[in-house]
Amino acid sequence: STWGEPSPEEEEEEEEERFRQQLLETLAFLSEDGDTLLHLAIIHCMPSIAFCCIAQMPVEVLEFQNDLFQTPLHLSVYLEQFEVVKALILKGVNTALQDRNGNTALHLACEQQSLECVELLTKPISEMQIRKTLQDLQLQNWQGKEECGVIPLGLMSVKSQGLNAS
Repeated sequence: STWGEPSPEEEEEEEEERFRQQLLETLAFLSEDGDTLLHLAIIHCMPSIAFCCIAQMPVEVLEFQNDLFQTPLHLSVYLEQFEVVKALILKGVNTALQDRNGNTALHLACEQQSLECVELLTKPISEMQIRKTLQDLQLQNWQGKEECGVIPLGLMSVKSQGLNAS
């Protein structure tokens, strides 16, 4: 290349940087309801897009709360998208964030009677996992309900025994 003109390598680096910038702008999209692309991928049951977002976005973006203060973790628990829940937890999102009703993802899992989500939120997923936020089982939502109060835990126990019996 001549003096002053970028080399092919420099042009390639610039193109990659432009692509990265476009990708970040796309991933940073917010809907009129405050949903990120990840929120929307979960709502519309598009796990491949959700996994791409989880891989590419920093944890802070994965923890964005929409207008209802729901994080992608809240939505994936509510919609029982177990693999998305697992990917978000492994990425290190804060599991103690509360929605507009004061519910954490664990509150929602108990409310949904989703044993799998409760286990994902309370048990280590792998030997390598380091939890940023341990679940505080005494944390109350705005109605004064604990994460997994006596009744929800009782239901989970019955459900668990029923699953083991089959």
